[in-house]
Amino acid sequence: RGYVHCSLVTARLLALRWPGLAPQLRPLEVGVSHRLEVGCVPGDGAADPGDRDSAAQPRAMALEVTLLDANHCPGSTMFVF
Repeated sequence: RGYVHCSLVTARLLALRWPGLAPQLRPLEVGVSHRLEVGCVPGDGAADPGDRDSAAQPRAMALEVTLLDANHCPGSTMFVF
């Protein structure tokens, strides 16, 4: 259904244990900010008031996340949004 965002080490471990999960894995580099598109939200009505359809158009929603090493076990990270 969706993606699994994780560290590169975690992605490798998951792919070894569950090979069918590999297409859904999205490894992210630790210590770097990443912009993730997480879906769409309904239009905010800020479009042209005369155009009824444009106000209802969905727009992409994104989050910015940085992975920090959790120093717990291999691949463990904290997600800071």
